[in-house]
Amino acid sequence: MAMRSQFTSVAVKTQSAVDTWGSPTSSDLFPCANVNLRSESITAENPEYLGAIDRPGDFVLGERVSLTLSIPMRPPGGASPPAADAYIPGRFLKAANFTEIVTSAAVPTSPAAVSAGTTTSATLGAAASSSAQAYKGFGLSLSDNGSGYNRQLTAIKDYTSGKIATLPETLSGAPAANYQIPKQLSYHSGATGNPPVLSLSVWYDAVRFDLINMAVSSLRFTFPVSTRNSTEYPMMELTLDGDIYQWADEAAPTVGALGAIPTFKDGDMWIANKALGGSSFSVDMGIQVGYPPNPNKAQGNDAAQLTQTKRTAQITLNHNTKATIDFRALALAQSYHSLWAQYGYTAGNMVGFLIPNGRFTYPNQDVGSEFVSQTIDMLIDDVSRSVNLYFPY
Repeated sequence: MAMRSQFTSVAVKTQSAVDTWGSPTSSDLFPCANVNLRSESITAENPEYLGAIDRPGDFVLGERVSLTLSIPMRPPGGASPPAADAYIPGRFLKAANFTEIVTSAAVPTSPAAVSAGTTTSATLGAAASSSAQAYKGFGLSLSDNGSGYNRQLTAIKDYTSGKIATLPETLSGAPAANYQIPKQLSYHSGATGNPPVLSLSVWYDAVRFDLINMAVSSLRFTFPVSTRNSTEYPMMELTLDGDIYQWADEAAPTVGALGAIPTFKDGDMWIANKALGGSSFSVDMGIQVGYPPNPNKAQGNDAAQLTQTKRTAQITLNHNTKATIDFRALALAQSYHSLWAQYGYTAGNMVGFLIPNGRFTYPNQDVGSEFVSQTIDMLIDDVSRSVNLYFPY
């Protein structure tokens, strides 16, 4: 009988070392979409003459294996952040050179008074760290920043040794009540050292493919706004390159549904400290990988290593008046501005995404739909914590 596409399952585990099979199990399964496993033969032209018009076929020297998949941006849920490496989509982020930080206790444990504030900053109290950038890319709760858990949450795009937290939004008034850095699971780009490689098992109905030394070669975050006419939701889109470890006949395991995910609406989208409407934004991490040659290996090279990232955001906004925001002037100045998005309603089921510093390109106008839009690219220079994803509790 033919194999059914709906019976597709994927499990992933971080390898302890290159070339060491990670043995994913049922506890490493996760829901995903658009799973496409491709093998491409590596060939070389045969130059030999055969004394005839017909030439011999190419030599087959090996194969290239790549896997593409999409993962819905689903928060971990629960009452507290999961333990290190327990959030399965986070394993892909760590393989893409993100640092995972589990903030298991709020700072301070009970909300405390801010020391000072402006409409774009809050000076935190005695319990906060005095290490510069300790909380860059984290979520921050300000008790007088609106009503309700989600409205009181903002983010930190810069943090000084003097405990000044600079915000990506402009508040209606300077914070003068309590602050707290809530428990959260966060991911921050620019990890030091070589990122880990992954072992994956991919089932297509009755066949299992085991993949080893899989390196993230492409990562793109997409944040479409959910409207009555467009009911999309944010995703992580990934490509991984590596090798086939083995394959066998085995029925696909059941993954199990994890329930609804928050959509990008009724939240925040602030660009250059202004709340702006638009249809979407995306961030491409611009990952490049390389394969060091090594004749001792079956493929003639070592496992893929991440060699470069070049991060770019693309933002599609409703066109604004010059008085609201002048993107042409911002592009001319080439100064740094932030992009911040946050959505969801309850602890453990919210998503925050922050680019602290980016430079704008000149905008393009589009009248191809009902409304005039502007598309702007954001160029990212920061080395540490240039792209941040957090799930507050």
